[in-house]
Amino acid sequence: MFQETRFARAKAQRNWHHVAFVWLMLFTTGCSNATFFPVSGKITHKDGTPVTAGLVIFEPVDQKISARGEIHADGSFQLGTHTNNDGAGAGEYKVLIAPPPVPEEGKRLRSAVHPKYQSLDTTPLKFTVTKDRSKNQFKIEVD
Repeated sequence: MFQETRFARAKAQRNWHHVAFVWLMLFTTGCSNATFFPVSGKITHKDGTPVTAGLVIFEPVDQKISARGEIHADGSFQLGTHTNNDGAGAGEYKVLIAPPPVPEEGKRLRSAVHPKYQSLDTTPLKFTVTKDRSKNQFKIEVD
């Protein structure tokens, strides 16, 4: 009888671990199934010329997940959160413009965008991503 009780207790403990594992997997995958909406746009200087390189970063005001996108030669970009071009979650964002990476020669290129756009404390750019996909095409103008 003692062996049966020990066996039953071990089996119950194994089942508890399985239930906890399944619950944890459901909880973590449920949290990562956020809805993202396509976001694209174009970044230009005030004179109309495009910003030709760098990274645009949408930092959320009241969320935790930022979105980013590469700035192409014509100034266009598309945002991605977990993968390239998968969009951004609905909400308000502060927008940063990061300079292009340092080239292999090691000389840092002068950014064509004012440094105020590179800090959350100084950027004047704010945009809201909505569920209405037609409103998620932004024209961003910088100094």
